[in-house]
Amino acid sequence: MVIAKYSSNFVGIIGNTTSIGIFLLPAPTFYSMWKKQDIDQEFQFHPHLLKVQVCLLWIFYGLPVVKPDRLLIATCNGLGLVVELVYLATFCFCDRENKGRTLVALGLAGEVIFTAVIVVVTLLDFHTQDNRALLVGMFCVAFSVVMSSCGLGTMKKVIDTQDVESMPFNVSLANLANDCFWAAYALITTDHFVFFSYGIGALCSLAQLIVYACYYKPENDVLKLSKIHPSSG
Repeated sequence: MVIAKYSSNFVGIIGNTTSIGIFLLPAPTFYSMWKKQDIDQEFQFHPHLLKVQVCLLWIFYGLPVVKPDRLLIATCNGLGLVVELVYLATFCFCDRENKGRTLVALGLAGEVIFTAVIVVVTLLDFHTQDNRALLVGMFCVAFSVVMSSCGLGTMKKVIDTQDVESMPFNVSLANLANDCFWAAYALITTDHFVFFSYGIGALCSLAQLIVYACYYKPENDVLKLSKIHPSSG
């Protein structure tokens, strides 16, 4: 029992570290956005809105009133929530032409209301921690699966164009590592909701890496380098 607790804490801390790293991966994009004070036409804010909702649900799930001994999940997603809100605030500030600022505001308002309803219903109508964990856990799994499935669109684009540029290898690998750590944490703590959420995420990340391996062309990297460092001859 003691070994399992220390093991879960150790794996959970590693999972926290990898999760924060993944949350910070888009930081250069938003830094560039801030410097230019403009938004690229291809930028999509919807995944960040979805991540906010996922973080809100996992934070609630990790609180002792719902699931004891899951504070590592709550703290990890709490930090992730702050990062995602900073990203969305940056987007809104740089959105001079209001390409999505209103939708972001409405989306955040809807997510707060939706989460508040879940919190109230859970605390008032479900009086045992098992029942509360069941209700909130199902929502966590559902939204986490939706977030993981967002990568399927990118995979389709890679297959259609036979170009892996839109699906960076390091991002897919980092997601796979993170999902595996949290799946291991779930196995140690016997948490089915965490296991299903991150287990499915790991499968999606693995599928992305397989697609990457199938369509990766080394000559494309050589061509990009030649454009960055053209020959003086």
